[in-house]
Amino acid sequence: MEFINPTLEWYKLISAKNNLPPRCPFASSYKCPIYYQSLSLLEDTGATKLDEKEDKQLEEYWKKSKLNPILKEEMPGVTTKNDEFTSLYNFCPEVTFLRFGYFASHLSEFADEIDKDIRYTELEKRNIDKDDCRWYFQYFTPKHYTDCSYYSILLANHIDQKNDIDEIKLTDSQRKDDKRYYRINIIGKDENRKKENYIEIDGNGIELGKNNFILFVKLALELKRNNEGWVNIESFVQEIDLSFTGRHQLIGRLRENLMKIKALDNNSVKELIENKKGGFYRIFTHPDFITFNMEKLLNHKDPRVRKLAEELP
Repeated sequence: MEFINPTLEWYKLISAKNNLPPRCPFASSYKCPIYYQSLSLLEDTGATKLDEKEDKQLEEYWKKSKLNPILKEEMPGVTTKNDEFTSLYNFCPEVTFLRFGYFASHLSEFADEIDKDIRYTELEKRNIDKDDCRWYFQYFTPKHYTDCSYYSILLANHIDQKNDIDEIKLTDSQRKDDKRYYRINIIGKDENRKKENYIEIDGNGIELGKNNFILFVKLALELKRNNEGWVNIESFVQEIDLSFTGRHQLIGRLRENLMKIKALDNNSVKELIENKKGGFYRIFTHPDFITFNMEKLLNHKDPRVRKLAEELP
């Protein structure tokens, strides 16, 4: 069986291969009960204790949620011996990384010095680097967030349940019942399809024109930065040296390009790329519904795309 050293590089590589965010989009105490419960238990591993008032609020918050695990076997846990941390289990890998620097659902300290000496001798003979987690833990189970059962559950609830939309703190201008929240994946070059500026909206792919792609990446970037996401198109065009014959024509071309996706018509495209007075435009969806293939964008042949990719959060 191939050994896995669950470092940040390993974690991000899996995300990139699947065109997903580098880190779990639900790694927040108010978005995922497993994340919160793991975080709350960190004090038993020797970490700083959560603020007592906030911990209590979060505990009550998740007790009322249908997403809260009901079986003890589902819940994160920590074992100790003589008040010293010995192992953890069912942990959120994001929290394990926060505390120990490795993405794992299970970690166990060495049982005794004999076991540690045996392991160290073996690693030294093989010249294993010190960043290898086998130097620090006797047992461990690497885990990427997509292997977490709660990731799939939260992904579905994130779209379908109004309560979950409320929980992710939409602004008043975003909270419109008559609008749909699209999933957007910005890929860039797709070798299989031989496309350069490829994106997907709700799983439907399309190649955008060069200027359309740059503009779309900019709109997505600003939405990821904050919950409003408004972009002054004329200022952006001057900033990035984009060929420009009028903002209405530029936005019109982008919308026309997007309408080649069967799931979008004229009205839905106008809702997706919305505008307000003063030449401001934005993508209307929630920031968590936008993902990027960072590796491909950072290696895009257009330096303007690479520059935008470097600014992505």
